[in-house]
Amino acid sequence: MNMHLQIYFCNELLQRASGVLACRSCGDRQRRGAARSIFILELRRKAMQVRNGIPADQLPMARWRKSRASNPTGSCVEVAELPGGTIAFRNSRYPSGPALVYTPAEIRAFLTGVKNGEFDDLLRHALGESFGR
Repeated sequence: MNMHLQIYFCNELLQRASGVLACRSCGDRQRRGAARSIFILELRRKAMQVRNGIPADQLPMARWRKSRASNPTGSCVEVAELPGGTIAFRNSRYPSGPALVYTPAEIRAFLTGVKNGEFDDLLRHALGESFGR
């Protein structure tokens, strides 16, 4: 199902759910409003779940950015925070290519490994350089 169709169905579902919750007698007006808000937020959260490998151009909410130390020829990795806190990565040379999506915990673990030098050997082999620590 394409993204536009999913958004249409999600919006239709939200409208129907809002009507049902508004008609339901579940106590005072304030409690009904709170229950409705929680229900709608949960539906939106589920609708915004993004699968790994989604074409990056199907993430209109993403504000892509790259490091100031990026390669001037455009060979860069770009990142964007997505709704729900997940983080997407894409290749700047292929802005419509697949986005890899990770949780904050996964990114934190990876960055800790980078800071600890656990991946220095990859650059050493790729660039033929030696890194001193």
